[in-house]
Amino acid sequence: MRNINQNVVNPDLPGIALARKLKTLPFALLLSFAAVLLPATQAAAKDVKIDWKQTGAALATGYLPRVTSDGGNGTTGSVNTAGIYQDATGFAEFGFLTGFFSGGSTVNWNTPTNIHAEIGHEASIAMASYCVDPECDQSGDAAIEVHQGGQDNGSLLWYRIGQGNVLNVASSSNGLVWAAKGVSYDHGYNPTVAVDNSGFDNPNTPIVVEVHQADLNYSELWYHVGVYNIGSSSSVSLQGSHNFGFQGYSPTVSVCDGLAALVAQGADGNLWYSIGVVNTSNGTIAWTSPTTYTNGYNPAISIYETGNTFNGDWDVVEAHQADNNETGQLLYRTGHMSFTSSGGYPSSIKWSTKGGNTDYATGCYPSVTLFRVPGVSAPYVVETHSAACGQVSDIVSDMGIFQFD
Repeated sequence: MRNINQNVVNPDLPGIALARKLKTLPFALLLSFAAVLLPATQAAAKDVKIDWKQTGAALATGYLPRVTSDGGNGTTGSVNTAGIYQDATGFAEFGFLTGFFSGGSTVNWNTPTNIHAEIGHEASIAMASYCVDPECDQSGDAAIEVHQGGQDNGSLLWYRIGQGNVLNVASSSNGLVWAAKGVSYDHGYNPTVAVDNSGFDNPNTPIVVEVHQADLNYSELWYHVGVYNIGSSSSVSLQGSHNFGFQGYSPTVSVCDGLAALVAQGADGNLWYSIGVVNTSNGTIAWTSPTTYTNGYNPAISIYETGNTFNGDWDVVEAHQADNNETGQLLYRTGHMSFTSSGGYPSSIKWSTKGGNTDYATGCYPSVTLFRVPGVSAPYVVETHSAACGQVSDIVSDMGIFQFD
């Protein structure tokens, strides 16, 4: 795997100027102070399950769907979502759609569109919101998608970025305008990407983490660290690739508050996770050794900050298939992570007893995203999956909220 440094400005991308907002920091600080005032029994970590409010919402017909959210914006207080999928198996055109959630029990999804008729395989998507002005009277969404291209026997990896006003993104899938050209950044397979949409560190340059396999099947995993430079001529800067030092298949990565979490298939159907602190100065992540947590296939994970009030400092949701290449049960589990007593980053996930390996749907290729809305103590989760394995089928979405016992 070669090391490639990228710092490419995309002049074709429509500009939305000024800085990304500090959208979650005030809310997180407020929750942190609230945790100090709460009795110890309330502030302690709790078992969690998901109360599904919306199930089986039809989005499109396609293959290998992935979902993301922008973490919430300061203009409307709502959250925008986005999904990407293939319209056929193999190398195919990507479908794309946006949606929004402003409370209640449903995500309002828009009609799908495409990304400049782009063709590829195994796409992944991530998104963050930012402020267009200091008062956040206007907000924007910045997105990135990664995928395998058809070049070099299908191993050339590409990314493309997109941007749009949050109101436009909420009302139409065409409201998120993608750059006219993609950028090749490495070689590999099954790429996954995450953007830190928590407002951590420098909100003008949110952290980007990308992970991929070295070969088509179970193989060494490699990763990139970078930043998303949001402005009038937005760009993504990826530093060189690094070897994890261990193998996996079908990885999914998530990042929040400078902490990354990765899940992947191990050998013989076991699933493992690793977490690590992101260092943007040298482009590395201090990953923990893989920890096996259950058996299954095609795992997905999302982590998000909690404000240190109810369930630790990061909420966690994971989803996976029970069967390999067969349409069957989809299972989820929830968890949390907390800073150590000395203020250090966590080194493990504490899985919730009642939320572990709970079936919620039938299908394949689950994908999940967590987010919070002001005034609601528990996080929401949006999930997408295919109705069937190995073929074009209905793509559906579920939405729920963490329920603390």
